Amino acid sequence: MGTNKSINELDHLAQTSAQNAVEYAIRCGIKLTAKKKELKHGEWLAWLEGAFDASQPTAFRYMKIAANYSSVNNLPEGEQPASIRAALRQLGAREPGDKGGKKDVIPFSGEYEWYTPQSQSREF
Repeated sequence: MGTNKSINELDHLAQTSAQNAVEYAIRCGIKLTAKKKELKHGEWLAWLEGAFDASQPTAFRYMKIAANYSSVNNLPEGEQPASIRAALRQLGAREPGDKGGKKDVIPFSGEYEWYTPQSQSREF
């Protein structure tokens, strides 16, 4: 149960601390990704719904940012994203319902999972 509590604490910090939101989102995304790998196939969404205080889309956003940690975190001082939304924009991810954003990232395998077409993928 300690993992659930720490994941929810990091989510809370990401939601309430504008100055450190991206850092907390990365840390929460790392823990969520690790938890997903621990679970058997088919258990992830049920666990997420029962253990994670925030929404499924929020979990996927955190995991997206964490999976691309070096792209988000290794920018020069002053160029690092100031918000979770800015970090997602930097990665080219659109939020559901967003009409703008980059054209090379589209929702694919799940309502809130992201897919980059092979022909347009780039190295991070």
